[in-house]
Amino acid sequence: MGVAVAILVQGDCCERLLPRRRLAALCSRADFELRREIIGEAKMFIRALFTAALLMSPARAASPQSEGFKRLTGPQIQRAFSGKQFSDGIHFSYRFAAGGTMQSTRMGKTTTDKWAVAKDKLCMTDSFGENCYTVWAKGSEVKFAIDGSDFSLEGFLK
Repeated sequence: MGVAVAILVQGDCCERLLPRRRLAALCSRADFELRREIIGEAKMFIRALFTAALLMSPARAASPQSEGFKRLTGPQIQRAFSGKQFSDGIHFSYRFAAGGTMQSTRMGKTTTDKWAVAKDKLCMTDSFGENCYTVWAKGSEVKFAIDGSDFSLEGFLK
């Protein structure tokens, strides 16, 4: 017995499972060709979208230094963040208290977490664990970067 194929047939036939061999015999040849053409066009469209996304994305994100940011040292991080708020204005906000605690608000949920400076990095500890970031600043604009990654968290220090 042939492999069953699910098809939606318009007209005289209804939605049913048909063995692949009998598909062309039970449905008109025109319907079969039309379905094959639509599926082929859908696959080409998906390939085109994927290719466009690859071409439009940069091969590697520009370094913060090339964008005019300066890397902060441990003492500079301590002075810059103590008593301040770091936020993107929409998705997250971190309020850094002088004693090493911080109020974190992400997607409307507020928690009390910890922060510290270690080896010229800002380390933040929440319920998921500790993450340490290299800090880059240009005025009030700040980027947290993970070494060896293109990931960066961007926002403003107020």
